[in-house]
Amino acid sequence: MTMSETDGLMSTHAERVTEIETLKTQFDVFRFLKGLTQTWGMKAFMVVNLPTQAGLELSQHTIITNWPAELLQSYDNENLIRGSTVLAALQKSTVPFFADADFLNRAADPATSKIVKALFERFEMLNSIWCPAHDVAGVRGAVSFSGNKQGFTHQEIAEIAYVSTHIFDRLSYI
Repeated sequence: MTMSETDGLMSTHAERVTEIETLKTQFDVFRFLKGLTQTWGMKAFMVVNLPTQAGLELSQHTIITNWPAELLQSYDNENLIRGSTVLAALQKSTVPFFADADFLNRAADPATSKIVKALFERFEMLNSIWCPAHDVAGVRGAVSFSGNKQGFTHQEIAEIAYVSTHIFDRLSYI
């Protein structure tokens, strides 16, 4: 990729951030995120507030998502929020991270890890990037993109984190 191609790519994502300011409804945000998800070679997105208590359902904390309903329902029915390696990482860090099969294997309970991996494999969403965020009131959350993509460049991670911060902020005003 030449320098001018790189400049064009960065310019495109910078312009997308200015587009976020014009989004008026959750449906506008939904359409915007759906397009970005496809652009980044992923299948689904989720914007979520971090739970303040253990044992609750993920769906109760989800602000907006296009995860398959069956996936989210199965996740909640299996009570997979307990012991979630992703939620544990989100509570301990403010930097983006990539969750894949190896990451999910870090679960304290191997049986839970096996269930989580099988569930996300079934929906072709085993790999995800999670970008911690917060709003002006200090509410912590995250934006994620999931699919089969094996990894991201450092530039892509920076762009995804930048856009995710703006998305989370925008949703706090809608």
